This record gives sequence, structure tokens and C-alpha cells, in this order.
Amino acid sequence: MKILVVDDDAMVARCVARLLVSLGHEVVVASGMKAASLAFDFFDIHGHFDMIFSDYRMPDKTGDAVLTEIDQRNSGIACILSTGGTGEVSIEQVIRQCPAKTVLLKKPYSLGDLCVALDQAMRNVQS
Repeated sequence: MKILVVDDDAMVARCVARLLVSLGHEVVVASGMKAASLAFDFFDIHGHFDMIFSDYRMPDKTGDAVLTEIDQRNSGIACILSTGGTGEVSIEQVIRQCPAKTVLLKKPYSLGDLCVALDQAMRNVQS
């Protein structure tokens, strides 16, 4: 599966990418202060992705906004939103703003949690 990982924290993005590669996936990473903006560029440059894995809290755009905009470009893409917290907004409010098929993955998570989220995200797209 080809997965776009979006996270402003480059170390976190690399760790997620390593986990996904170890599971046999092809991964492209958009990280740094403008990770969300890069995600849209990478989406245009790299073409088709099967899944987008996005952090929630980023400086240039929230993860729910990234997932929603990419879903509008490609409604067949699986979505995972990862967060260690949503600040003043409740997680329920954030999820309501995401595409309906989005899977929430709360930090910290295990490799098992990641595998379950990957499977659920793909099932959500197929149903």
C-alpha cells in the first residue's frame, strides 16, 4: 500500500514511516513546519496514494482539514488521524469534521494498534 505520512515533527514522521515500511508499505513523508502544505504538493507530484496518515496538531493546518481536502480530491483514499491531544477542541468534535471513514489513532500507540488502524481504515474505504 502507498501511504502519505503528514506530521510537523520530523522525528515522529520518520518513526511512523519506519514502522509502515517494516510492515511492507511504500511511504512518502511530508514533515516540518509546513507539513500540511507539503502534503498537497506531494499528492500532486506522487500521484495515487492508498492512504493518508496525518497528525492532528500542525502549525500550518490541522489534520482534519488535511484529510478533508485530500478526500475531496480522492474520495477513495483511506484516512488515519493520529493525535496526542486536540487542545481546546474535543476529539469528538475533531472526528466529526473529518471524512466519515477516518480512523482515529491516539498517541502513544503500539505496533498492534497501528496494524488495527490500518486494517480498519482500508475496510472503511471498501464498505
